[in-house]
Amino acid sequence: MSWILSVEDVRQVIEQAKTSGADPARVVIGLFEGLGDSASVTGAVLAQGLQESGIALASEAQNILAGIMTIEKSGDQLQLVLRSTLQPTVRGTELRLGPTVSAVIQRSPDGTALAEITGIAVNKFIWIEIQRLQFHDNAGKRSVRVDTNFGGRVFVLP
Repeated sequence: MSWILSVEDVRQVIEQAKTSGADPARVVIGLFEGLGDSASVTGAVLAQGLQESGIALASEAQNILAGIMTIEKSGDQLQLVLRSTLQPTVRGTELRLGPTVSAVIQRSPDGTALAEITGIAVNKFIWIEIQRLQFHDNAGKRSVRVDTNFGGRVFVLP
């Protein structure tokens, strides 16, 4: 049976995830782990839970969050259902999201990956489909590898 999260549930999961440290990637993984095997939440409930937990979101993230109908987790599979396809601009890069975004969480000794991604593209002269994001943390040096339909690249994180 799926756990349908309330605002209070979201706040508790966030507080529990924060115990994993200040690193945002670890907090996100902690959130995912704290949901158990099957859970769902509406975008409105998630937004209110984040706000009540004191998590400030950039305006671009708030606009994307406002477009989310539901987020569902089943095992290692994540699925976001949006009200419609969104085309926000984030830090000068045009994105195309949805109308459904899905991914599988994969863990390895040196990091976590969002794999088998569908529904996310970036516009860099042409639309590039994001297929995999892998976060690495090796002795405190963090990076993310982004794989697309045109190849992959590693970015060092601050």
